[in-house]
Amino acid sequence: VLTGVFDARQHLQQDLKWTKEPEILTNNDVYARLSAKEVVQAYFDAQAKLDWTEMGKFTTPEDLADTQRQLAEGQKAGIDVTKDMPTMVAEEATWMPEQSAWFVKCRVSGAKKWYLALRNDNDAHRWQVDGGF
Repeated sequence: VLTGVFDARQHLQQDLKWTKEPEILTNNDVYARLSAKEVVQAYFDAQAKLDWTEMGKFTTPEDLADTQRQLAEGQKAGIDVTKDMPTMVAEEATWMPEQSAWFVKCRVSGAKKWYLALRNDNDAHRWQVDGGF
């Protein structure tokens, strides 16, 4: 579950606050077994398909609404968001004990790199991403 955005130097860029714990999904075991890197890639894949339901399993409702708003603004500006959306890839995950989270190095269209921080210490044992985009 996405809860924040960090840059490549692991400085918080955007704090995504959950108003409540993430729900336990019907097929929760499938999501709970994902590695930190797989969680981030699943979010990116859902975003590339504009699959708002799947994206919502990983991020806050506010972040999801913000992503939808940004894509709608792009469409209004004449951008084909399905064609021009950058390719995002999760590369490697590193445990950061200071933050009690996993940081996942990510790449956008081969140019930009950053880290996502992850942990799964909630009752649902669901991954929560503490940083990244």
